[in-house]
Amino acid sequence: MEVQINLAEFERALDKAIFYSSRDVSEVINAACLDIIINSAKAMPTADKEKMQHQLQDTISAVSKKTGKQYSRRHPSRLIYNIVNARLAKKGGAGLAGQEMKVAASKIIKARLASIGYVAYAGFQNANLAFGGKGFGNKQKKAMNPSSQAAKGYGTPANRRSLWAEFTNTAKMAYEIGGGIVQMIVDFKTIDMEEHLEAKLGRSFKSL
Repeated sequence: MEVQINLAEFERALDKAIFYSSRDVSEVINAACLDIIINSAKAMPTADKEKMQHQLQDTISAVSKKTGKQYSRRHPSRLIYNIVNARLAKKGGAGLAGQEMKVAASKIIKARLASIGYVAYAGFQNANLAFGGKGFGNKQKKAMNPSSQAAKGYGTPANRRSLWAEFTNTAKMAYEIGGGIVQMIVDFKTIDMEEHLEAKLGRSFKSL
C-alpha cells in the first residue's frame, strides 16, 4: 500500500520560495526535499539499545580464578537459542549446541543490534544520497542488507527537464512508525520557508 504525505501547504510555500529565489528552480526543490529527508530520519524513533540487549543477552556474574574478583559478561539468552534452532528446524536441519550455537547466536545478536534505526536511516539512505546528501555514514551503509526491504527506498530529484521530485522509504512499517513524523517535518519546513520568505521580503522593503 502506497501512502503519501499531505503536501498542499508545503507546495504553496515552495512555489513562493521558488518565485523569489535567485537559485535554479530544481535546486530550491531538491534542497527542501533533502532537508525533510535528513530531519525526518533524525526525528524517527529508534529502538532502545539497552532494552534490546537485555532481551537478547543475559548478564552472567562470575568470579575470576586469578584475581578472585567478581565480574560480569553477556551471554546469548534462551530466546536467541530458540530462534537459531527454530530457523534450522524450518529448513529441516538439526539443532545446534556448544561453539556452533555460540557463533550462530552471536550473528543474530549482531544483526539485531545493527538494525537499530533501520527505518530512520537505512530506509532514507538512498533518498539522502539521491538528493545530493552525504548519506547517514558508513555504519548505516554497512548495516543495510542490499536485499532488504529498506534497501528499496529511493529518491528522484528534480532537474531542469522535470521539476517532479519524490522520495520513498520502503522499510517495513515505515509509515506506521514514521508517517506522522514525516508529516510533522513537512509542516515545520513549510513554516520555515514562509518565515524565511517574510524576513527576506521585509529586508528588501527596508532597503528601498
